[in-house]
Amino acid sequence: MVSLHCYEDSWLRSFARTLLMFLGLVLWGAALKSTMGHLFYQYNGPYSENPGSRAVDKIQRNLQCCGVQNYTDWLMATTVSWHLPTEKACVPESCCKEKYSHCRGDLCQLEQLFQEGCLRKLEDQMHFVMLAVAESINIPKALVTLCTCVVLCNLMLSVYFWT
Repeated sequence: MVSLHCYEDSWLRSFARTLLMFLGLVLWGAALKSTMGHLFYQYNGPYSENPGSRAVDKIQRNLQCCGVQNYTDWLMATTVSWHLPTEKACVPESCCKEKYSHCRGDLCQLEQLFQEGCLRKLEDQMHFVMLAVAESINIPKALVTLCTCVVLCNLMLSVYFWT
């Protein structure tokens, strides 16, 4: 009975930990979307000294993405204020693929642009990190269990052979 109780307790803890992690991801995902939307809304152009604008450019370059949901986010009236209204609609140069050095964010040349949004890529990275953290918690437990089994097996074998 004691071992069954320990098993149930361990299962409940794992379930609770998984549930809390899921809720955390949902809440964190909503906050991430809101923050990214704000950063993109505040974007002042590729040569801005605004830390938010520099962060947007860095995120788009590093994650190879464009916009929050996708590149069309840059077409909305609230985000086009960073370029002159007389210019044709474009995306920041940080949306350009590296192999196109002459790219200037022209929407007529979509093959030169990252089209996937940054939110999904950031969420994927966040999930990977959270899984790595969860695994790092479980791996030491598994190692302790394995070491305990090895020690107990050695103890049992030594008792068996000495008697």
